[in-house]
Amino acid sequence: MEIVEDDELDELGADGASSSEEGAASETDRDEEPTAENAGFEEADPDPVTTRSGSRREDGERRRATNSSSKADSGQEIFGLGSVPEGWEVRPLPNVVEVEMGSSPPSSTYNEEEQGLPFYQGNADFGHMTPKVSTWCSDPVKTAEKDDVLISIRAPVGDLNIADEHCCIGRGLAALRPNEVNGLYLFYGLAERSRWLTRLASGSTFKSVSSADLDKVDLPVPPLPEQRKIASVLYAVDQAIQKTEAIIEQAKRVKRGLVGDVMTKGIGRDEFKSVHLGPTAFEIPAPWKCPQLEEITHKITDGAHITPDYVEEGVPFLSTKNIDPFEEHFDFSGYERYVTEKDHRKLNEKCNPEMGDVLICRRATIGPAQLVRTDDPFSIFVGLGMIKPRKSVMGEYLEQFFNWEPIIKMLNVKSPGSTMKTLNLSTLRKQRIPLPPLSEQEEIVGILSSVDEEVSNAKQEKKRLGRLKKGLMQDLLTGEFRTAGKAIDLLDEVVSHG
Repeated sequence: MEIVEDDELDELGADGASSSEEGAASETDRDEEPTAENAGFEEADPDPVTTRSGSRREDGERRRATNSSSKADSGQEIFGLGSVPEGWEVRPLPNVVEVEMGSSPPSSTYNEEEQGLPFYQGNADFGHMTPKVSTWCSDPVKTAEKDDVLISIRAPVGDLNIADEHCCIGRGLAALRPNEVNGLYLFYGLAERSRWLTRLASGSTFKSVSSADLDKVDLPVPPLPEQRKIASVLYAVDQAIQKTEAIIEQAKRVKRGLVGDVMTKGIGRDEFKSVHLGPTAFEIPAPWKCPQLEEITHKITDGAHITPDYVEEGVPFLSTKNIDPFEEHFDFSGYERYVTEKDHRKLNEKCNPEMGDVLICRRATIGPAQLVRTDDPFSIFVGLGMIKPRKSVMGEYLEQFFNWEPIIKMLNVKSPGSTMKTLNLSTLRKQRIPLPPLSEQEEIVGILSSVDEEVSNAKQEKKRLGRLKKGLMQDLLTGEFRTAGKAIDLLDEVVSHG
């Protein structure tokens, strides 16, 4: 049976709650997630709400009454908006923004010398809230202004960022310029509904949306003071997330410097020799050995070439997406798959990972590697390699070695494939490893693991903040909890957006 990689939306009807990484939680998830109430808000006095009708005709009549200025409301689609509190409006997107569809300029105008405007082609250029510039355009065709909301309109559809300066936008993006709504409220309102935006996408192989599709999007719009309060709460959480991300990136930079030092200088060594770990020569301590990987391992193999059937409960099935060297255990957030006991036994006839083994990504993305730290059964995808070390080498040491940036780059160079690189097991077996005595391996692992722990703790905090934000978005952007009448400080950054 073919493995389905994309999330299914079939369970969501026109009246369902939206759910996305940045958006609303499902009813099942809501039981365990923070809400506006337990984040410090008191529930507002119950407000009468405009009830969603059971037919498209009645719905259109309701919405025309809500927003009489729009003559085309009956042709809009709410996409799961449900009801809105009294005092809020349901506004079609064209009523609150100007839409500028992107258009890619000639490639001859691209440059990395900062000539012209920053150029963003699609969501690959997006950061947490603002884009990351790597290319400039000397002759832009379509541009976005500072504070415009940038939306990805080609696969994947619905990702959002905010332009932090005048910039050029390619055909993978559209710029939404707020004119009757706070810009940050618009950003969060669309993020909460981003999963519904994907339902507008057309195209069998390359999903995209048009300006006409964007015209169909509705937005719940509270009064401006309430917009600003909602945006202030969510922006404060985003600021905390960004600070946590900065801690993670700083710790990773420290780690990169440390691993280079200990892998080439050892601990307290002063005599060195030159070795080739690949096409590049490295200096390592003179007493160290430099064997091929197959000389210090019992077995090097990969997952079985079998496509299993996924089930809702069973034995975990790991792919490259579950490997995270900064996590103690495998990362199942956002990519959790299970197979039956029968398929597990079949898959593990060839490869049966155990505690102390090392798994390495060897297809499409070469590296990273992660140590197995569990006795619980699991199966692995063919894109993962398994290394079973001998007693002369610590699995933790091999994990650190194969996450060393120069080695990852080297293995990528050695891996054939124009569209999907694959690290051959024969190449992996012949890879040379700088090998200190076990006591020195332990010291090296101890130094590097302390930084890994710092990164892991920060990542857990980021996940906690993400859950908090998700719950707040669900509650605040649907009006389930009201900020009207609440003492919430308005942030200057929010007010500056309208």
